[in-house]
Amino acid sequence: MLISRLRNRLKSSKRNYKKAPYIVSQHWKSYASVRNLSINKQFVELPLTKKQKLSHNSYSLTFNMPPGEEMIVPPGKHLLMRAKIDGKSVTRQYTPITPDSEKDKIHFLIKVYKDGLLSKYLESVKINDLVDIMGPVGTFQYNTINDQNILLIGGGTGITPLYQIIKHKLSDKSYGNMKLLYANNTEDDILLKNELEELVHDNFQVHHILVDPPTSEHNYKKGIVDKNIIKEYIQGIDTVLICGPPAMEKSIATILDNMNINKYITFTSLQKNEQNTPLNNDENGKELPFYTMEEVSKHDDEDDCWMVIKDKVYDVTKFVDEHPGGYIILDGAGKDSTYEFFEEFEHTEEAYDMLKQYLIGHLKK
Repeated sequence: MLISRLRNRLKSSKRNYKKAPYIVSQHWKSYASVRNLSINKQFVELPLTKKQKLSHNSYSLTFNMPPGEEMIVPPGKHLLMRAKIDGKSVTRQYTPITPDSEKDKIHFLIKVYKDGLLSKYLESVKINDLVDIMGPVGTFQYNTINDQNILLIGGGTGITPLYQIIKHKLSDKSYGNMKLLYANNTEDDILLKNELEELVHDNFQVHHILVDPPTSEHNYKKGIVDKNIIKEYIQGIDTVLICGPPAMEKSIATILDNMNINKYITFTSLQKNEQNTPLNNDENGKELPFYTMEEVSKHDDEDDCWMVIKDKVYDVTKFVDEHPGGYIILDGAGKDSTYEFFEEFEHTEEAYDMLKQYLIGHLKK
């Protein structure tokens, strides 16, 4: 009844905005600082109110929050955006760069990639189109890096969560030294360049690494973030934060491992190629029962949440409140969520392996 009333309230508050094909937002109660927030567990359509082209392949997008509501995304967290493209749902994570003075809006910085299904979709969204946005989500805990000397390594749009962390640490005055290594192909690919330069401080340095730097500019390093670059800036560092394309994150993590540096955090899951063998027993070796899809479908709410992934049945009821993505996990309650788990939300095989503790049986076909 409550959810129904909230949906009706949201519908009645909409103006004459055009409906864009499906995308996403839920504001997770424990992460949001809001007034009269009505979208704790619901997807809400937000209107695009401003769109600015920043370069040949990057845009600034601004969405309005529902009337009377404000949202703060904690540093290091992000929002999910989802669209139906060619009949399939596609979900990606984006970190907003909203100024503290505009909590009634959400600002995104996106880069359009050649093979980026969602980024190309967002490039096509027009002013007043409605887009669903969900979050905040993510497992990063800002308090784990208080008063530490930090090396931040970003690539492309991976700069956005690092930018938020830098701003937050500079404003709370509890930071140690911070160094940012920002890697891009060319000078034109650098995002938030002016904003980053304005933040330069005695305790914060910015260093750009470009594959193809301009010949007239001597303030850029040529190349990629490799072992030699990291060695140059790693002295005195307590923690390394890495955010960029998965291949870049994996490469840098491997370098750090080989240097016996284990205090680092990557913001997107490293791609794993591990092959998991079928699970026929629980962790104690007990043989598991079979359940029909009809039986699974009866367990479809937050107090009794089952789901099917790869023909295995999981009872994730105890995990609902702890899920980094918030209550979106309930979208898969009582259903076969294999496609959503791997394709829509791009969980790794490592994440799949972590489900073992919730395994209760097999799907009977």
